[in-house]
Amino acid sequence: MEEYAVIGWPLGHTMSPAVHNASFAALGLACRLGAVPLPPDRFDTFMEALPRAGLRGVAVTIPYKERVLPRCASLDDVAAAVGAANTLLVEPGGAVRGFNTDGPAATEALRAAGAEVRGARVLVLGAGGAARAVCLQLLREGAAALAIANRTAARAARLAADLGRACGVEAEAMPLGGDRLAAAAAAADIVVNTTAVGMCPRVDETPLPASAIRRGAVVMDIVYNPVETRLLREARGRGARAVPGTEMLILQAAAQEGIWLGATADLDAMRRALTCALGRSP
Repeated sequence: MEEYAVIGWPLGHTMSPAVHNASFAALGLACRLGAVPLPPDRFDTFMEALPRAGLRGVAVTIPYKERVLPRCASLDDVAAAVGAANTLLVEPGGAVRGFNTDGPAATEALRAAGAEVRGARVLVLGAGGAARAVCLQLLREGAAALAIANRTAARAARLAADLGRACGVEAEAMPLGGDRLAAAAAAADIVVNTTAVGMCPRVDETPLPASAIRRGAVVMDIVYNPVETRLLREARGRGARAVPGTEMLILQAAAQEGIWLGATADLDAMRRALTCALGRSP
């Protein structure tokens, strides 16, 4: 049995085991992915032991997507460019390789919902590892303008500067709140929330006031538990198109299985398992 894991903190509501294990079973693979809740004070110990832990691969979620990079012997071009990895592959000799599947999955989910990335004005909420991947991919696919809003404005400014060096595009950085955020949202064709605001159990929270959402915009929340966050519910109420995070989760997980196994994931099995697991989730 090949063993895989998802790491993060907290990790109580992750759907990664359900999604990956359903695909493994549908493909007839002797593989299993388990959840490893990893408090910050255990992160270094876990990573030091990883080459000898018997794990073939690791899915990485909040808050470790940036912190894993120094532990990787090599990075794919996306992880290197954005400074964040959501996927680790452990080679037979113990070398750990880092990859990032978040950005391409996000834009693929947007396109599936009918959004046109090329030429779009985009507002991204958050400046962590997922935001870095999403922003880079949006710019690579031709977004015309990008604004980044984060609770800590300095972190948004660092991300904007990094993107400028990587893509030659000047992104606007701002705090997550206030008049500048409202103006950026009013101008945005696409809004993507990459923060954990609105995730179970804090389902009554939203990173963006409903009044700031423009009719006709496309609003995607990468939070997938609950499927309809307050942000998405209020976006629909304002006449915007709402894109839940479930499809991005499926698409990035499928890409992870390609990296780990060289296999084409069973998307239908993943979707059925996710729907079932979310139906049981509190």
